[in-house]
Amino acid sequence: MADIDIDALHPTYSEIYNVLGKDSDALLNLFKNMSGQQINLPVHLYDPDMVKEKLAARVQNNESIDINVASEHYGYSRRWIRTVIKGVHEEKMGEEKLHQLAAKLVEEVRKNTGTDWIRRESARAQMRVAVKRLLRQFGYPPDFAAEAIDTVVTQAEKMAMSEI
Repeated sequence: MADIDIDALHPTYSEIYNVLGKDSDALLNLFKNMSGQQINLPVHLYDPDMVKEKLAARVQNNESIDINVASEHYGYSRRWIRTVIKGVHEEKMGEEKLHQLAAKLVEEVRKNTGTDWIRRESARAQMRVAVKRLLRQFGYPPDFAAEAIDTVVTQAEKMAMSEI
C-alpha cells in the first residue's frame, strides 16, 4: 500500500480517493497514467448500441423485459428503452407481415364502421376487440397492443370525420 498524505491531496484527487474506496494504490496508478489529461466522461455508463444489442437478444429469446427495470439498470429513459424494444419487435415481425397486418386492419375498420359508429360505444368496443384479435393473430407484441389499438381507433375516427 502506497504512503500518501491524504490531508494534502488536491480536492479533485481527494474526491477520487474517496470514490475509489480509499485505495492509495489505485489513486497513484490513476495519477501516473492520467495526470495532466482532461477527462470527459459520457453521460451514460452503457453504450447505446450495446444496450440495443442486449435488449434485441432478450426480445429474440422471447424474454419478458420490464421497461422500468431496464431503464433504471442501463440509465436510459423508459421512452428510449420502449422505442428500442418496439423497433426490435417490428424487425422480428418483418416488413411484409406488417404490411399484411395494416391491410387487414384497414379492411376490419371498414367492416366495423357503420352509421353513427363513432357515437355508439358498443360499436367502438366491437372495433377494439376486432383490432386486438388481428394484432394477436399477427403476433404483435402484447406490451404494445393497447397503444396500437388506440392508434387504429383514433385513425378510424379521423377517417370517418373526414367523410362526413
